[in-house]
Amino acid sequence: MHAPRSMLAPHHRALPKASSSSPPRRRHRPCSLSSPTTPPNPDTSSPPPSPTTLLAALHAERIAALSAATVHTRRADRLAPKLAALEAEALAAVKGGDEAAARAVLERKSAVVAAVGASRRRAGANLALATAVGVKMERVRRGG
Repeated sequence: MHAPRSMLAPHHRALPKASSSSPPRRRHRPCSLSSPTTPPNPDTSSPPPSPTTLLAALHAERIAALSAATVHTRRADRLAPKLAALEAEALAAVKGGDEAAARAVLERKSAVVAAVGASRRRAGANLALATAVGVKMERVRRGG
């Protein structure tokens, strides 16, 4: 559920409404930190999952995290050359005496820098998740 438009800060834009013919598109895959990695609730009567089932769920989660890390790393690598191109474009605009165009290009460059940084952070977070899940898988294999 989104906050009412009146509660949004001025720099936020409301998301467009999804069409009724297709399901809404999700931007990011949610992290599945539910039952496979959390300890069983002692108040429930269901038995804990078997080690084989738990390992299968952890393996699937690790593969998903590694896949997401790869996607974000590739995105950052794809955007990185744009930074040099925008820098050159801004320099050419300054040399040509068009300061307004140079400012516009540098603003676009800052947006690309932010996107590269966000992609690198997401890739790092997914790699850390994959590592943590791998450690958990090793503990389950050892019986601990």
